[in-house]
Formats: sequence, C-alpha cells, structure tokens
Amino acid sequence: MIKTFQRVPFFLRLATGLGGLVFLSTLPAGAATIEIAFQGSVTQSSVPGIAAGDPFSGLMVYETSGTVLGGSSGYINYGFFQPADGVSIAVDGFSFAGGGYLNMFLARGPNNESDYGTVNTDILQGSSDDVFGSVSTTYSGLSLDNVVAQFLGNLNFLGSYAVPSPFDVGDLILPGTSANPTTAYVQLDNGTTDFTFNGSIADVEIVPDTPAVPEPSVVLLAGSGLLCLIGLRGFVRSKR
Repeated sequence: MIKTFQRVPFFLRLATGLGGLVFLSTLPAGAATIEIAFQGSVTQSSVPGIAAGDPFSGLMVYETSGTVLGGSSGYINYGFFQPADGVSIAVDGFSFAGGGYLNMFLARGPNNESDYGTVNTDILQGSSDDVFGSVSTTYSGLSLDNVVAQFLGNLNFLGSYAVPSPFDVGDLILPGTSANPTTAYVQLDNGTTDFTFNGSIADVEIVPDTPAVPEPSVVLLAGSGLLCLIGLRGFVRSKR
C-alpha cells in the first residue's frame, strides 16, 4: 500500500493555523493563484462503490506566496489559507473537496525526508483537512478527513525550497506507481473505521494563473474567524 499522507502533529497544526492569521493579513498585492489539474485511475480502495481502475480527476490550488510552517535541510512545510486553497478530487460521481487551507510539503533530492526511501527525486505533497479549512463530500454515510495530492519529480522538479512558481509539469514522473508515488489519496471514516482510496496520477495540467488581491477588511475578518475555528476544531480533532 502506498503511503501518501504526511500527518502533521497537533502542536504543528496549531502553529500552522496561527501562522495563517499572519498570512491572511499580509498577502502581498499581486500574488497569483496557481491551479494544478490532474487525472488518473484508482489503484486501491476500501470505499464501497469506488474500485481499482475507476478514473478520477482533481485540482490543487495555492498562491505564489505562503506561510513557512517549519522545515529542515531535507524538507519544508508551507500553509495557504485563502478560500480557494486546497485539494479536491472527483470519482464515480462523488466529490471530495478541501477548501480554505492547503498544507504543502516539499522534500528535495538526496536530502529527501519524505519517508518514501525514493532517492534522487523531489516530492511535493498538498493536503487539506477540516482543522484549519473545510472539507465536504457528496459521498453519504462517511465523513471526509483528508484529501491529498502528491507529485514526484526528478531533481529538476523543485529548484529550491521556495513555493513552486511556476509548477514544473515537465519534470514530473508520470504515471505514478508504488515506486514513483505521484498519487491522489482520500481518507474518510464512519466514526470507528477509516476508509481510503489511492489513485495513480497519469496527467497533470496547469490552469492559467488568476490574480489574487484581497481587500484588507476581508482578510482581517477571515483571520479573526479562523482563530475561533482553530480553538474549536483543533480541540475536537485532538480528541478523536
């Protein structure tokens, strides 16, 4: 089974949310939104009604400026907190959508600390959850926990630990395999049991950039609202 989700410890998730308050109030004018469209096929599923071989499509959205959440010589984490930010996946008529928050994990080359043991590659992973953003699904009977898109590339994919702009499709390793995990991942639960599906990404395209210049009054209001959500949702998730 492919490991595709880097779970962030609760204390770092709290720091992520607090960092997002700063980001919301300081997003520079002229920052642009980057949209990555992808598609592929399911490779493994424990979700009823979704089977291996079923086609899926998805979208990952982030800005050209983000909040640094942490890192080392082998990786870095960014947070993005604009309303459109997140990962969304559609399969078999069902949608699994994250919005208002994207955690971006970057690991590069020989110093890769992504836990995959894939040397001489670069990895970008984007994930959304309901702690600092929102998630929704049209799949009835299960709650959506995480939506993830992960992209593996050669050593030219990430030229640095800066936010990828532009996103370099030409240096991705496609399609994804167990050895080259360019994948999509969704986790759901019914309160006691987790249900997941993985998918191999076979095609990636860039949607034209969109200017993103928020009004100061809007971002300050969003920041104050997010602070309340951090206290409530962070506590609930830590109790699960």
